[in-house]
Amino acid sequence: MLSGNDDRHSYADELLLTKVTSILEAIELSGYVGDPTFCGPARHLGCPCGSGFSALECHSTNEGQWIEQEPPSLLQGERTGVANPKCYARSANDCSKEMSKEHWISKNILKALTIEGRAPTLEGLPWLRGTRRAIPAERLDSRILCERHNRALSPLDADAGKVFRAAHRFQDQLVPGAQLSANTFLLTSGVRFELWLLKLALGGLSSGSLPINGRANAAVSEFGGSARVDNMVEILFRGRHWPETWGFFVFPRSIDPNATRDGIRVSSGTNPNGQLIALSVGFGIVSFDLAFGTAGNFLAHRPGAIALCGARPGVEKVVAFAWPSGTHTVLELAAG
Repeated sequence: MLSGNDDRHSYADELLLTKVTSILEAIELSGYVGDPTFCGPARHLGCPCGSGFSALECHSTNEGQWIEQEPPSLLQGERTGVANPKCYARSANDCSKEMSKEHWISKNILKALTIEGRAPTLEGLPWLRGTRRAIPAERLDSRILCERHNRALSPLDADAGKVFRAAHRFQDQLVPGAQLSANTFLLTSGVRFELWLLKLALGGLSSGSLPINGRANAAVSEFGGSARVDNMVEILFRGRHWPETWGFFVFPRSIDPNATRDGIRVSSGTNPNGQLIALSVGFGIVSFDLAFGTAGNFLAHRPGAIALCGARPGVEKVVAFAWPSGTHTVLELAAG
């Protein structure tokens, strides 16, 4: 595991001096010249965003952190005044009257993990009762969101799909004896990926798809602690700030180099009352976590990147997360 500068600092001055923008669409590069000090492309060369400036003049700091301006909220302007009773975001009074069919696990990701026409397998859902099965995408849609809120989430689903397609390709490089090809780098918004994890938690909670710890056929029905659905809805759609120690984490896990390529694992952290305090979603060999409270024993809170280094020296596969502020750990996974 590698980490950046331990000194907590603000990027305010750097954001004023650079041409940095919000990253509203994930960016992928291949075959680039690697940076001699940090993972990812050389910072003195053109920024991955295509601005024409060097990365150091744009989306990277001197400390190797990838940065972005705070992205705009998913919904802006006047609220509709409608609270659709079937929509889990109804507390915002910002619904449409029409309901949609929402895939609480994004359809883009289900497609990314469909191999040779075979639907991905799922495990951990209460209605699977401890089993592991291949589930077609149409089995995972629920009427839990109105059309307006569902449309607002589409950009998050698109970017999360790119992250997991990249992770899906990278997992092949953890198989013993596999050879890495050219350097590959995906840059996405950490803020928006964190929101996608929140979308997954709210959708799973509303559709009865998240298990209670130790009870394979029992579903979580509410958040625990100080987390409330109405506050989570405001964070997701209107850009309300997270409590400081909550959000996107990566926790230590053993990496199985022979992990099933098409497997999706969902698990919940619940308190003694069966209320949700954390969510974990795993796609193949990669797992991401969302905590609704202060977490312990974690590898990274809001990681800066996950880098895969293989048997061929100097070749890397990187998923990088840009954040508006803070110092963010780079996690390094070794192939083989």
